[in-house]
Amino acid sequence: MKKGALTDSQVVSTYIASDFSMAEAARRLGCSRTRTRCALARRSMAAQIEYQAREFEQRKFALLAELSRLEIVR
Repeated sequence: MKKGALTDSQVVSTYIASDFSMAEAARRLGCSRTRTRCALARRSMAAQIEYQAREFEQRKFALLAELSRLEIVR
C-alpha cells in the first residue's frame, strides 16, 4: 500500500463518524465520494463472505455430528 493511502477500514470508520454521510466522509478524508462508496461496497461484500463462510462451517459441523451419530447407532 502506498504511503498515505487510505484503507477501507479507515473509510468505513470515517463514514460512521460522519453520521453515515458519504459526502462528509469524503470531505474529511480528502477523497471522492466514489472512493468512499467503493470502499463501503468492498467492506460489505467482505462481511457477507465471512458470514456465509461461518454459516457453511456451522452446517458442515452439524452434518458431521449427525453422520457420527448415525455411525454410532448403526
